[in-house]
Amino acid sequence: MDTPFRINLSFLADQMGCQPSEVLETIKSNPQEFQTSNWLLMLLRCDYGKIHHQAMELFDQAVRTTENQIVRQFRVSPSISEDLIQQARFALFRKLADEAFEPRQLLAYYSVILRNIMKKHARQMARNQALFAQPQDEEPTWLETADTEPLPAERMVEDERRSILLRKIEQLPKRQREVIELRYLKELSYEEVQQYFGHSSLQVTRNLCSVALMKLKELFAHEGDMLLED
Repeated sequence: MDTPFRINLSFLADQMGCQPSEVLETIKSNPQEFQTSNWLLMLLRCDYGKIHHQAMELFDQAVRTTENQIVRQFRVSPSISEDLIQQARFALFRKLADEAFEPRQLLAYYSVILRNIMKKHARQMARNQALFAQPQDEEPTWLETADTEPLPAERMVEDERRSILLRKIEQLPKRQREVIELRYLKELSYEEVQQYFGHSSLQVTRNLCSVALMKLKELFAHEGDMLLED
């Protein structure tokens, strides 16, 4: 697979008309200007850590109101909505790795991604409710033929998939490895992960989770593994 598309600091400085050492302060001095689609695209693709971190904060500020509106429309609980939002952001950030990806309106494109994920979740919840909407004195018909235990071959596949996943997690930098283990293996809430690391804000924790998931996906993509599916 091709190397993910990145923009270097010198290119950003040329676009801003300043020195590379002045880029971060230039962004901080006028954050509203850099929340436009074109600037966010470049900043989120920057290979310089401090700039990328600043871009994540700008992106969060730009989309948080829209995210809250969409969550209210679909009436999703806070804990589930956070996971769905992370899925949407992860899907967008994966697209940013493709140089050919140049949406005319980045934030509008992200809103479509989030709405589609919310719709998919809503459909799944509706199917689940229909599945279990049986009279209490009746045995659900799907239990008549369903096996409660996975087949041996299925267990072997799942064990192998988990083993591969754990090996990939071990390849992550220490902080990213810890946040993946806490959030997705031990199933701690974002608030609990924030307390564990002592982060100043919940958004710092969310950003760390997003970056760690992106890095984990890159590890699988690099070796052609298909464990993490869309």
